[in-house]
Amino acid sequence: MLKDLSVSKGWVRDTLGISTKTLDEQLRRCSIERESKATRNEVVKGIEGLLRKEFSWSETRMCEEVWQFIGVNVNEFKRHGIEPCNWLNGLELLSDLKKLYWFGLTKSDLVIKKYNGEVELELKTTNSIGAIFFLTLSGTMKTPSLFIEWKRRTPAAKYVSKPIILAYYLVLSTNDWSWPIELSTDELLRILEDFGDVELAMLIAGLLDGDVSDVVYRDCLCRDCCL
Repeated sequence: MLKDLSVSKGWVRDTLGISTKTLDEQLRRCSIERESKATRNEVVKGIEGLLRKEFSWSETRMCEEVWQFIGVNVNEFKRHGIEPCNWLNGLELLSDLKKLYWFGLTKSDLVIKKYNGEVELELKTTNSIGAIFFLTLSGTMKTPSLFIEWKRRTPAAKYVSKPIILAYYLVLSTNDWSWPIELSTDELLRILEDFGDVELAMLIAGLLDGDVSDVVYRDCLCRDCCL
């Protein structure tokens, strides 16, 4: 199946977590020739196509399955006229990286890296809802690349024996990113003082959607409110 998707040998090796030597041995045993060099974006689109065709997969179904997984009864919401996956609609309005919403995301789980005239947006998470949200949001700009890795068990996740980290990333031109990458608390507070209510609300929305629990501020965000 992976061969039909034109998946590169390196991509298969990294995904299975095996060495090049081991992969070559397996390919020889199965009489498989591997010369393809498909990009990861093409691979993701191919796999999504298979899921839609064979399993009737869709973004809405994915969203509902995750809600059910964490104990949310989506049918109960629908019975009261509430669509729990309505957030999937209208995300393209946030695709402009110049919106303060993206600046808010960088103050939580989203990491920005700059090098060689490019900027990389990366989000690592073990949170199921967060993983789906960033995948869908970043997809409004381009198909994100992703990699999966095992994480050591942490005391905070005592019911999880072996957590899995999903990492999504986009590589864009530096011209697409206009926000500061590194700021001290004092510099951030000086920027926030110039924001009105609408701008501050958009920044806080990004903070909350990006899991603000990892962020600690020394002082209030503004004179009249604290986060």
